[in-house]
Amino acid sequence: RVASANGFRDPSNAGGSFDGVAFGGADLRRADFRGASLVEAGLEFVVLDGADFGSADLSYATVLPNSARYANFTRAILLRVTGNGANFDGAILGVSRAQGANFTGASFVGAYLADADLRGASLAFANLTDANLTGAKVADTSFVGAIWSNTICPDGTNSNANPNCGL
Repeated sequence: RVASANGFRDPSNAGGSFDGVAFGGADLRRADFRGASLVEAGLEFVVLDGADFGSADLSYATVLPNSARYANFTRAILLRVTGNGANFDGAILGVSRAQGANFTGASFVGAYLADADLRGASLAFANLTDANLTGAKVADTSFVGAIWSNTICPDGTNSNANPNCGL
């Protein structure tokens, strides 16, 4: 199935099922996917800036290499999402479930990941400058080569005083 951006900016279209839909190349800025199911959705080369995925299920979706700046993923399910090299600058991923996700080389500058479940995820070579990871679950998460600068660590310390957040 292939979809276009038409109609996704109307809040009355929130929710719904988009499982397996290929959105390739669509401009979904400020789209409203609150509570929607996007399991195994193809979001390659899609612009998601300011989109709202609050409480949506994006399990096994492919989100690369995209721009999802300032997008809202609060309480979203991001299990095993592929987001290598994606731009999540300023995005809100608080209380999201991203176990096993692959965010290798992604940018999270100024992103809010407080209380996110990142267990088993890869944030290798990710840019975490000014990100907030307070309370994030990071057991078995890979941070190899990640950029830590003024990052609020899972334990609430600052990466400038606690290099690599002690991880």
